[in-house]
Amino acid sequence: MNKNVVVVDLDGTLYSINTFHHYLKFIFIKSISTIRFWLSVRLIMLFIRRILGFVSHAEMKYRVLSWTANYNIDHQKFASSIKKYHNNLHNLETNTFHHKILATAAPSCYASIIATNHGFNHCVATTYTQEGITSFVENSKEAKKENVTQLLKSLNLNEINTLITDHIDDLPLMKISKEVILINPSSELIKELNEHNIKFKSELH
Repeated sequence: MNKNVVVVDLDGTLYSINTFHHYLKFIFIKSISTIRFWLSVRLIMLFIRRILGFVSHAEMKYRVLSWTANYNIDHQKFASSIKKYHNNLHNLETNTFHHKILATAAPSCYASIIATNHGFNHCVATTYTQEGITSFVENSKEAKKENVTQLLKSLNLNEINTLITDHIDDLPLMKISKEVILINPSSELIKELNEHNIKFKSELH
């Protein structure tokens, strides 16, 4: 069956894991193995501050990306190391989409590689710039919807045929998608979507 646009979330959807948590572990191990103890100490202190609630998830992500921006990280190796967590999404395998968009809050430094590895022709992810934390915006919730919408406009497209996700954070995208596929939905998520009158199908993995 031919369709035009599919938008797929990464963490918990295309992959069963939180890829950023695995990325943190990956760069922490690398910092120790390459004797970059300054980075190891910084990461440990950042993790502690995050656990104690002194920094937000977005700030933690920004700090990590800023510290490693000029650090030689093999992102292809990282992407390969987590490939075993890939979910074979039935809807992707049984339909032909002209535009496959991976849309995620994960950093673009590795999300774009994952997108390419799995046959996506577009990737909308969190990007790091040197403009400072006040200008840093995670590609999540409303920002994710706006970024996907801008991509569609640049492609002269005006609708999402199918959205595949696992999280309520994608509610803004759900509201503008013709079809919503939920991966392993919890009872809480189902309840929330029913309250918003969002129709959906479920896919279990």
